[in-house]
Amino acid sequence: MAYGLRVYDATGLLQLDITDRITRVLGSLDTGTANGIFTMPDISGTGGDYWVCSLDGPNTPWFGNQYGPSVTRNGAVISWIFTAPAARRLSARVLYGAC
Repeated sequence: MAYGLRVYDATGLLQLDITDRITRVLGSLDTGTANGIFTMPDISGTGGDYWVCSLDGPNTPWFGNQYGPSVTRNGAVISWIFTAPAARRLSARVLYGAC
């Protein structure tokens, strides 16, 4: 019986089977220091869903009293808001993709 690709860890536990979905990065964006939104590319027909990863946590102090945005996803729309005053805002890098 043919299986295709199967990947096992060092203990012999199956980690990946060809029928598993693998995430793919579609792109990235920098938020800048103003609130905003971004619509991800259409992935209809792939049977997958979108995902988003902010490389810096929301409202976590980075350098002294500077803060990044809170990033959320609703369907294909990524939005971000800042709660810190303009002088204390720091841009964040956001990765987005499909699985």
